[in-house]
Amino acid sequence: MSEEPNYEGLITRKHLSMLVKVTPITIHRWEKLGMPVVHIGIGKLPRYDYEECINWMQKMEKLGDE
Repeated sequence: MSEEPNYEGLITRKHLSMLVKVTPITIHRWEKLGMPVVHIGIGKLPRYDYEECINWMQKMEKLGDE
């Protein structure tokens, strides 16, 4: 019997996009650029750790300033 994935502390793409005020498509593009994402199981929607994503966005912003 398989264990249910633990999504505790993780949020959906839609929720993350609302928190950072961008579209879900932008979040998907950022994934392709390396933003942290968790895929648990085949066919499951990706989940995100909010703090890790914010840290990634801040890092990318600093790189853009250099």
